[in-house]
Amino acid sequence: DTPTPDAVPASRRHQPQQQQQQQQPTRPSSVYSRYSLSDSLRQEIDSLLPDSVPGSEKRDEAGKELRGKISRAQARTAEVEAERSELASAAASGQAIDNKRLVALVEEKDALLRLEFELACELKELELLELEEKLLDCFRRLMSLPQSERTDHHDALERGIVRMRLDVTCERDRLVAELEDLRLREADADAAKADILRRKGVLPEPGDQAGATADLIRQGASRESQLI
Repeated sequence: DTPTPDAVPASRRHQPQQQQQQQQPTRPSSVYSRYSLSDSLRQEIDSLLPDSVPGSEKRDEAGKELRGKISRAQARTAEVEAERSELASAAASGQAIDNKRLVALVEEKDALLRLEFELACELKELELLELEEKLLDCFRRLMSLPQSERTDHHDALERGIVRMRLDVTCERDRLVAELEDLRLREADADAAKADILRRKGVLPEPGDQAGATADLIRQGASRESQLI
């Protein structure tokens, strides 16, 4: 399933590990979820929307690529969690484990969840852009009707389309702002976690060339680039 942008991975930092494992990303909410139009008017506008507009094919291909990246990220997340669980079980039974590897797995999982969230935001933004273009096409067709054929209902449809386009624009702006806020908060959290791990001797100090290549915090970013 595609993760929803409303399920921000940052919230996982304050939850017990057991709770984190139980949480599963959900599908993105409908792009209509915030609209205040009546169901009948919305459904009628839906029926007037074209199947495609200029740029639809390109956006469709981009959407398929994003879904593929999300699928690969989710598959890798499952692999990482399986290995992490195995190490955690071994530690619980008193066996010696590679603590640095365990930390690396936790960090990689966090980076993968963050990547899934960002990709889901991009996918939803594509869907909103496609809808916005279809609404604009529909609006232009209504506006092109001869005055002699126009009715009050046509005016109501035009007002509804304008409202929907405004809602789409607001939703796209919200996604951009939410994603930027997440990136800033996660950057602060990563810096804080890296500082704690360095004080515990798990991570090398900055400037340690030998340790720099093994910096566990950066392993998650490396996985992200491989997926993309």
